[in-house]
Amino acid sequence: MNDTAATRKRVGPLLIIGILLLPFIFAWSLLRRGYSSGARIISFAWMAIVLAAYATSIQPRTTSQALPSVAAEASETASGAAVQTVMFVTAIEAEEKDAPNGATVNRIYRGQRVEISETQGDWVRVTKDGFDPRWVRIADLSKDPPAELPQPKLAAELEDPRLGAIPKIGEYGHNEADVIALRTAALELLISGQCTTIEDANKSVNVAGVYYVNCGEASNRFFRVKNGKPSFCSGSASTC
Repeated sequence: MNDTAATRKRVGPLLIIGILLLPFIFAWSLLRRGYSSGARIISFAWMAIVLAAYATSIQPRTTSQALPSVAAEASETASGAAVQTVMFVTAIEAEEKDAPNGATVNRIYRGQRVEISETQGDWVRVTKDGFDPRWVRIADLSKDPPAELPQPKLAAELEDPRLGAIPKIGEYGHNEADVIALRTAALELLISGQCTTIEDANKSVNVAGVYYVNCGEASNRFFRVKNGKPSFCSGSASTC
């Protein structure tokens, strides 16, 4: 009698199903005595095919997870949206409108950082959904912060170190005349003894041609420039 033929095991239907679905587990069962070499070769070949298919399927997923910013940038470029979502004001003063070519609702100044959420022609929206819409001309913006503007050669007394809080040209929309007016008024307050420190100085946002200096007090000191000299007003900017 042929002992090998007599003891050879048959691969049952349940084991076949197990090998097809989970070859990593069930293929090893055929290494036990009694199963034919052919059955072993087929089961382990199938396991190799499943492993290769699994390795191929996870490769694209790993690549997309490793490069999310590149994929997002490519998607934005294809859709025509602004790839550079953060920009900076390069104009001395830029108007914010309630719609493209709409009414002016605010002003922003050179160097300020804005986030772009939408583009329409020559205009970009600098507020997100859920907030009042503010639109700015894209010509007034740049993806890079602007360089500091040249500063004027001031009279020696206006270079007083106590005037460090005075804005420079280009900051908050100030031009050379604004800077000189603020420095002159602040220096007059210091020399006269009305103030011992200057904490803030700026243009009024409500009344054109009116400035203010703050000496660390609860209220600002408003003034206009008349005949090249500061003329202080009592009360608020509206009284100047």
